[in-house]
Amino acid sequence: MKRINIEILLVIIFALIGLGLILYKEYFYNLHIQKNNTLYFSFLELNKDLIKLKNEIFKANYYLYIDNDNFVKEIKNIENLIQKLKNDKHFNSKIHKEAYKEFLSFAKSFNIYKENLYRFLTYNATIKNSATYIPTLVLRSFSVFDSKKDINLIIFLNKIETEVFISKNAKDYSFIPDLKKYLRKLKEIEKKRKGKEKELLTTFEKHLEIFINYFPKTVKLVEKLSDNTLENKLKNVILKFQKSTKTELNSIKFYDRLFTLLYIFSILVIIYFLFYTEKKKKELQIALITDTLTKLGNRFKFLQDKNKFKEPVFILINIDRFKDINEFYGNSFGNKVLIKYSQIIRSVASKVLRNNCICYRFDSDNFGILFERKSQDIIYISERILKGTNNIRLSIDGIDIDIFASMGVSSYKEKLLETAEMALKKAKEDKTKRFYIFSPEIDKTKEIEKNIKQLRELKLAIKENRLVAFYQPIFDLKTGEIVKYEALARIIKEDGSIIYPGKFLPIAEAAKLNAEITKIILKQVLEKIKETKNNISINLSYYDVESDICRNAVMEMLMENKELAKYLTFEILETEDISDYELYKNFIDEVKKLGCSVVIDDFGSGYSNFDRILKMNIDTIKIDGSLIKNIDKDRISYLVVSTIVDFAKKANIKTVAEFIHSEEVLKIVKELGIDEGQGFYLGKPKPDIT
Repeated sequence: MKRINIEILLVIIFALIGLGLILYKEYFYNLHIQKNNTLYFSFLELNKDLIKLKNEIFKANYYLYIDNDNFVKEIKNIENLIQKLKNDKHFNSKIHKEAYKEFLSFAKSFNIYKENLYRFLTYNATIKNSATYIPTLVLRSFSVFDSKKDINLIIFLNKIETEVFISKNAKDYSFIPDLKKYLRKLKEIEKKRKGKEKELLTTFEKHLEIFINYFPKTVKLVEKLSDNTLENKLKNVILKFQKSTKTELNSIKFYDRLFTLLYIFSILVIIYFLFYTEKKKKELQIALITDTLTKLGNRFKFLQDKNKFKEPVFILINIDRFKDINEFYGNSFGNKVLIKYSQIIRSVASKVLRNNCICYRFDSDNFGILFERKSQDIIYISERILKGTNNIRLSIDGIDIDIFASMGVSSYKEKLLETAEMALKKAKEDKTKRFYIFSPEIDKTKEIEKNIKQLRELKLAIKENRLVAFYQPIFDLKTGEIVKYEALARIIKEDGSIIYPGKFLPIAEAAKLNAEITKIILKQVLEKIKETKNNISINLSYYDVESDICRNAVMEMLMENKELAKYLTFEILETEDISDYELYKNFIDEVKKLGCSVVIDDFGSGYSNFDRILKMNIDTIKIDGSLIKNIDKDRISYLVVSTIVDFAKKANIKTVAEFIHSEEVLKIVKELGIDEGQGFYLGKPKPDIT
């Protein structure tokens, strides 16, 4: 078996290797092609952005008004691309080392280019401002100077304006020496003038001086910004990248051949195992339908075999409380019990059915016997097999173990296993009989379908927010005043009718939805407390307290609503199913610290431990409704309730009576000194607190 498993594993490994090689080959190839294409298109986009940027420089140089945001946008685009390429791990790999180094040089050059560009924009804006303002001053000169007396000065100013205009538009700073001479002459004229004339000439001189100082610098910067240095550097980057990409593709082709060879090798290995190990294949097939521990047939074998029988009969055998054996003695010992028991089943079945049967082991401690009915008496056969497999003693490793078993028997061919399981379940539930033969009376199909339908309704109600809290008042039996309300879960059906907890809570517990229900109701209760500031109690089952998810959710909601905790009471059901009282005690202590009250619910309902109650930090005992509703007629109920009340008073614990349904019951619970009460006679549950 071990060898078969190794060969199966090897076939799977080489098949996966072959598949992996194909996928990785495609992935490796596509990845590198995709990465290189992405880088190449990034370079093209970078080049495109450089062209756009130079176009904006051209506009700034010749147009009067420009939008500087366009420069900022293009510079940002280029910087983002540069940063993206710098961070690209593929580009910064060994194979593209030269191209990446060239790109870093390009990035450094762009930073210098950017500084020159910002300087150009500053200079350009300055000279444009002065070049625009000089004509304005010339126009004003006609109103400031005497047109007859100062006609030569006005002509002189016009001449300066003309040369500034020509120089600016021709981008020719050969006029600058003449303009400097004109500036000196203007300063001499300005010294002899006063008032507005002096003021105009002074302003004219300042703008002319600005033009003289910044225009040559601007022209030189434009020449520098317009050259192809950056484009050439980027072109070198692309050329080196293309060269290294070609080298990379050659390397990929090498790996491609290597992957192909490895793939062919893996295929050959698979062919070897598939075509030259036929014997092993058969052994494998047997292994797949054989239970590895007991060597009996498994569930798959049963599914194959049952269709070969015309009138099959199936006996399903289960070891009672086998879990206890595993937990007490350990799994290794438990496995020995299963092996020994399987041998007994095989021996007993062979004797009873004269070897005309097949034995199986299903999951854990379930065994099966399949045989042809023919004219045999099923009851007689079942009794004989039960006699040989039930109430027997096994001696294992010097330890004697008594084994008891239950059986379910079915001859219902269409659902042989399912009906045998129903019969087995019935036998497990019945303490007087060890085996049941399936009959329509114990058919659980409809019940299962009903449970599935109810579960769907429950999930839909939760989804559509139709799971709501109703509130039943709880009265102080001395004053007659309402002291709190109990929140009771209800489902509002689509037609408006109500489904009560007794119908949906068992389904919720089986489907592990009780924690979800508790969270939904608790959320509604906290919202109602916030709205009304009334004391409200909510029920918690032992599932809720023992569930880490539910318990943590409750604590989280309380921590988020600390100011509301003092209005909240938890009604916890004490039951024999409680497995960890320390957990309960810790939970009670935690909620009490936050200000909540705690009630033990349904006290006296068949399992009530006075000693446990005293050790728990509770506030109130709610006496079980089955005792209260019969207290006016049943003397035993009266005595039990009286005992509980006496105990509670001595322990300084409050008491609550539920199910008060009449005036007679109310009178008795008052006489007994019960503190609080609730029931339909006092007040029915309602969807809101009024």
